[in-house]
Amino acid sequence: MIAASEAPLAQLNAVLERLDRILGRAVERTANSLSPGAAADPFRGLYITDQDANRLLSWSRSSPLLGVAGDEPPLSRLLHPESLLATLARTHGLSNFDLEVVVIALVTEIDLAYGRLFAFLQDDVSRRRPSVDLALNLLCPTAEAKLARRQHFASDAPLLQRDLIELVPDLCCFFYRQSLIV
Repeated sequence: MIAASEAPLAQLNAVLERLDRILGRAVERTANSLSPGAAADPFRGLYITDQDANRLLSWSRSSPLLGVAGDEPPLSRLLHPESLLATLARTHGLSNFDLEVVVIALVTEIDLAYGRLFAFLQDDVSRRRPSVDLALNLLCPTAEAKLARRQHFASDAPLLQRDLIELVPDLCCFFYRQSLIV
């Protein structure tokens, strides 16, 4: 946990380093699942090859492709109780999963490189915002968890009910709605 006396920047760095580890594992798993040379293809995400289609058909639809966050301690353990994220969670009754979603939604506002990572992980260069499916794939270790966590994106769940994130159906993504600097 970051001490209360440490600057908000130290808190932000700790949160981003944790997310970077999660995304690093996700990128590695994604690259390993692609056909040889596909990760280096400059047009990957703009077209679908026969190999890609066959690979997609062989995957289970309900199982998370990545499930890489389970190796990290809960985000709430990392935060000082008086930090902005901890205060946001407490004020709005957010679960640790909700807080993880908020961080995923916020990072493209902090550094555009996250948008490129999201595009790579979603295999679509135009999808630089995280989708609900990407968040579930990153944060859920099993198909059962992925299905159960979908409730966090329901209209009566805190994230949407309190206008913390907005789902954008046409773009299949979500973003953080409030102005918050971690």
